[in-house]
Amino acid sequence: MPLSIPPIWDPHIMADEVRRVAKKGCHAVPSPRTRTSSAGPHLRDHWDPFFQACEEEGTVICLHIVRAPPNRDAPGAPLDVMIRSRR
Repeated sequence: MPLSIPPIWDPHIMADEVRRVAKKGCHAVPSPRTRTSSAGPHLRDHWDPFFQACEEEGTVICLHIVRAPPNRDAPGAPLDVMIRSRR
């Protein structure tokens, strides 16, 4: 399955890339990073153009869940961020 890696610094450019690669048969992309894992904006803040393009093109957003400790102090963090397995 082809998986494109669109530019993550701008949701509009990212949306354009989703549409471009969909015309070539690529319908999978990694999720943009969250503010807790990089300096970029949080998923809830401004990624609507990207999500809309994925919905329009039938593109799957592939999530990679890492074991890094979540930022439980992030403003508006959902409950599932606070829940993690203990080893």
